[in-house]
Amino acid sequence: MGVWDFLTMPFDLPVNPIISYVGMAIIGVIAFHLAYRITGEIGGSSGEMTIIHWVLRLVIFVILWALVCGIIYLVRFVRDYWVYVVIALCVLLFTLCGVFIYKHRNYKIRIKKDESDREKNEEKSS
Repeated sequence: MGVWDFLTMPFDLPVNPIISYVGMAIIGVIAFHLAYRITGEIGGSSGEMTIIHWVLRLVIFVILWALVCGIIYLVRFVRDYWVYVVIALCVLLFTLCGVFIYKHRNYKIRIKKDESDREKNEEKSS
């Protein structure tokens, strides 16, 4: 087991090992560039920026890893339980439609009356 494997063992992506290594490398590169950009904008001495860069890089790496893992688990869940997901979305859609109809039930469509209808109503009331 190499140093990279030991350091990234808790952060392994739940997919094929080759895809996991590629994904971890991409996440590492993105974390590096974001941390480099942020520390470049802050400015300061070299020693301080090195520490800030590595702390930021670690935080960004963990956040990106968690986001990617969450997306992978969500896609797997939808793939494995697609029938339940479709049923849940239909129930949600019908519920939202019911709430919309319930909230707008007192609105009435107003139809303009002809002049003759108005005149007839005025004659009746006189």
